[in-house]
Amino acid sequence: MHQPPESDDEAEASVPAKAVSAATRRPWPTELPEQMRATFEVLSTSPIALSEAQLAEHFKGQGPWKKRLPQILDTLEALGRARKGAGSAEGEVAWSRA
Repeated sequence: MHQPPESDDEAEASVPAKAVSAATRRPWPTELPEQMRATFEVLSTSPIALSEAQLAEHFKGQGPWKKRLPQILDTLEALGRARKGAGSAEGEVAWSRA
């Protein structure tokens, strides 16, 4: 018999991250301030913590733009705007709004 989660945190943790549809993917901004703002907006609107790969799914762009994502996340963490935590896979890091 299935038992309901005991807390909201348990319920949220059991919800898998859904793939972002191509229609809702936004272009990766060209300038650093807009990149930081866009990354923070995705973290702010996500009901669950996101891995770098899941976060990158929210954007579309050409070139090596994904290489900048770890630095942006570290900067948001240093500014107190993002929080690093454990991801769903062993050894994976997930990010959420601080």
